[in-house]
Amino acid sequence: MSEKFADEVGEDDTVGFWKQSRKDKRRIFDMKRQKEKLGGGFKCSHCATFVPINQEMGTAHRNHCNQCLWSKHVDEKTSGDRQSICQAGMEPIGITLKHEGLDKYGHEKLGDVMLVHRCTGCDKCVINRVAADDPSDTIVSIFDKSQVLPQDIKDRLQKEGIDLITTDQRPMVQERLYGK
Repeated sequence: MSEKFADEVGEDDTVGFWKQSRKDKRRIFDMKRQKEKLGGGFKCSHCATFVPINQEMGTAHRNHCNQCLWSKHVDEKTSGDRQSICQAGMEPIGITLKHEGLDKYGHEKLGDVMLVHRCTGCDKCVINRVAADDPSDTIVSIFDKSQVLPQDIKDRLQKEGIDLITTDQRPMVQERLYGK
């Protein structure tokens, strides 16, 4: 595949992109990933903001925007594998806490605040660690919107082992985001 061809199949040319073979799609993904690594970030597919990837973000694998918190379906099986061919936008629909095992009394330890994303292309739901430069007010806004999600989506998330944070846990969320 020529460099010219790869440039012609840009992020906005989804029709031409989907006509390509899986092998050509993989080459395009690899070229974009290399470009992102060299540039130290990526352009958000939802709000078009340039999202930096650097030490200050506090996580090794960044795939969501630090402004609108939308993500892109880039990982297939594990965080950072960048093997998904879906590549659709992933809407932030809620927040949860990472489960950290049990404490010495047998109570579940709850760790980091995590964003819950739902793919607008294939409907896959995943959780992503909140980065240090994500705006707390936007996270709280997503939390508020998650309280009125349709029950079928809440049931599906729970079936997948994703427990959305509930209204009665709001003070704990605010403490985790803003401190005491």
